[in-house]
Amino acid sequence: MILLGESKDWASIKKVLSDTSGFLTRLKKYDVEGTTEKTWKKARDGYISKPNFEASEIKKSSIAASALCVWANACSKF
Repeated sequence: MILLGESKDWASIKKVLSDTSGFLTRLKKYDVEGTTEKTWKKARDGYISKPNFEASEIKKSSIAASALCVWANACSKF
């Protein structure tokens, strides 16, 4: 939600995820190079740099969320 510029409250999350084709399009067309350093800092400090932000760990709770973890890590390393 941080990388997509969306609110992190549950109502916003449900709204974004319910638009399945739009959500996937946003992920596919995500502008990694156009993401501000402020946004990267927020995402990395809050989530990506955490030791438990690993697909194998997240997969224990949600396969779908583990795929988003892989996506976020790949974008961060780009």
